[in-house]
Amino acid sequence: EEGAVTVGNGLVSVVVNAADGTFSVDGVAGYNRLVEEGDDGDTYNFSPAPGPARSQPESTEVSVVERGPVRAVVRVVRTYPWEPRTTVTSELDVRADDRVVRVTVALDHRGRDHRIRVVLPVGERVAATTSECVFASVTRTGAEGGRLEGAMPTFPSRRFVVAGPLTVTHQGLLEHELVEGGTAL
Repeated sequence: EEGAVTVGNGLVSVVVNAADGTFSVDGVAGYNRLVEEGDDGDTYNFSPAPGPARSQPESTEVSVVERGPVRAVVRVVRTYPWEPRTTVTSELDVRADDRVVRVTVALDHRGRDHRIRVVLPVGERVAATTSECVFASVTRTGAEGGRLEGAMPTFPSRRFVVAGPLTVTHQGLLEHELVEGGTAL
């Protein structure tokens, strides 16, 4: 693809799409796609607001910060037309003799009543996720609810989520959800 940036180490190949800042890992495309959605709900659960989810950046800049041989780092800076306008910086890190792609994402968004998720493709159909919770790892296969609360498809994750062949480690308390073709954090 035109303008794409490729880095790899013989074990893993990362191709960054210069148009929108998403990337592929070993041919599975769509990593690093951010989706912003309005929220009409209470302060606890997400409740979709009218209007479309937005995922297209206004501008994208892709640059190679390091090219190896021990480490390759690609920086992706995107600006989104969210309210307020938001700049997101992602750094993709590939190291020699390692199949792990490290991704660091930084943004400061002070908008209200919405959520921003990163969608991560899995490359195959996945029926369950396993995530670390307070005292154990928990496997979930669908929406859960209770007597007084409707079923919700999102679940907490303290440090990791496994969805099929994809394992994501992260800092902080996040929610995850199985979505078409992958998982969203």
